[in-house]
Amino acid sequence: MRLLLDTHVLMWVLDEAYRIGPDLTLLLEDPNTEVMVRAVSVWEIAIKCALGRGDFRHRPEAIAAAARSMGF
Repeated sequence: MRLLLDTHVLMWVLDEAYRIGPDLTLLLEDPNTEVMVRAVSVWEIAIKCALGRGDFRHRPEAIAAAARSMGF
């Protein structure tokens, strides 16, 4: 199965896992699931960080690196 993560879901998976439900957790942990992240998600995070949005407190480079390290 292929799974494309939205920007907020990406942030939750990386930083606030309590926000995602058990069904998504199972999909993310399944080795047969190909998890993908849109490049525009990192761009969106960069813009919101530049605007000083408090809910986007991580640097875009760190988010991209964390997503890659998790195999996304």
